[in-house]
Amino acid sequence: MLDEGETHRGRTAIQSWLRATRAKIAYRVEPVSVSHQDNTMVVTATVTGNFPGSPVQLDHTFQLADAQIQSLEIH
Repeated sequence: MLDEGETHRGRTAIQSWLRATRAKIAYRVEPVSVSHQDNTMVVTATVTGNFPGSPVQLDHTFQLADAQIQSLEIH
């Protein structure tokens, strides 16, 4: 998973990233649109919270294989 220029690999690392993010930032994610082509799904969402620049619109790009998420990039 890639977010804010950092790569997090594996379930444990992603869970740690999520816990740390939730501890320092209160935020809400509202999906705006979804597109899907081949093994790529892009969910565009408005993210609102107590962080500088809020709200922002971010693309969450998922790479899928065998109905499972292989990678996620948030930008």
